[in-house]
Amino acid sequence: MKKTLKIITLLSLLFVTVSCGFRPLNHLDKEEQILLSKIKVNRVNTEKPYLLRAYLEDELNPKHITSNQMFEINVTVTKAEEDLLIQKDSTVVRKNIIGTVSFDLYDLKKRKMVKRGNFKERASFTQVDSPYASFAQHEKAYEELMQNIARNIKSRVILALYANKD
Repeated sequence: MKKTLKIITLLSLLFVTVSCGFRPLNHLDKEEQILLSKIKVNRVNTEKPYLLRAYLEDELNPKHITSNQMFEINVTVTKAEEDLLIQKDSTVVRKNIIGTVSFDLYDLKKRKMVKRGNFKERASFTQVDSPYASFAQHEKAYEELMQNIARNIKSRVILALYANKD
């Protein structure tokens, strides 16, 4: 009897969860993908703009759909570093790279701003005795930071477009 009750309860919860209409942001239908493909990555101000531009274009238009541009996005990233782990002899072992991001999404047809946003993103790396190994770790963390920034911007843009749906 208890086993049957558990199964019924589990099936009920499963049904409620599946039928609630929840849809994750990364599951976009064709119309939404086309809308995102109409965003032109205009200006990217950061240490390595080509890297963030490539990640952002891949996030917004992964299938490389060519269409007329309806929106334009400008992004600025300011980079800073902070020491996370300092040993007794004052050597830094772990560092954070902090990207302070601001972006503007414009509607080109209506000539108005759709979304302006600011946020911070972090990536960390281990600093070791070898200068090259530390440099490689720093570069890997910087790339990870740029990928995370691109994903975060995509999520915020999707939410802004949903909020401004006509």
